[in-house]
Amino acid sequence: MLIAGSVLLVVNRVAKQVRGVFEKTPDIVGIDDSVEFLSAQVLVVVDRAKAARLGVERAAVAQALATVLAGEDMSYLHGANVKHAVPIHVEYDAADKADLEQVLALRVRAMGGQLVPLSEITENAIRRAERYARSRSCQPDPSRSL
Repeated sequence: MLIAGSVLLVVNRVAKQVRGVFEKTPDIVGIDDSVEFLSAQVLVVVDRAKAARLGVERAAVAQALATVLAGEDMSYLHGANVKHAVPIHVEYDAADKADLEQVLALRVRAMGGQLVPLSEITENAIRRAERYARSRSCQPDPSRSL
């Protein structure tokens, strides 16, 4: 069951009432009354002229951002007594991901070998996150944008 509305206090009050009913109902295994908050979305745009002047490829910027934000297995650790290789996973922690300055302080290697901070070759625009109506399966449905 999904409880939705535009006034958070009213939604929370109704959700607590429904939770109380569910808690008293036999055979209900789990109750999720979490609230989903909207967050800002940051669009990072590579300044092509600056990047070209400094010798940084756009693909390098995209790869670096994908690595620190989504994570990537960079290599594998092999051991004598280990049956399967263990991936070495690189990813920023949640606090660093949330800090735009920290993300843009990441340095990418230019073709000449020097390290260039993303903040020197990017522009960013902060926008409101998209709001979607939820389908019956409680998944966001982009075709029903609010």
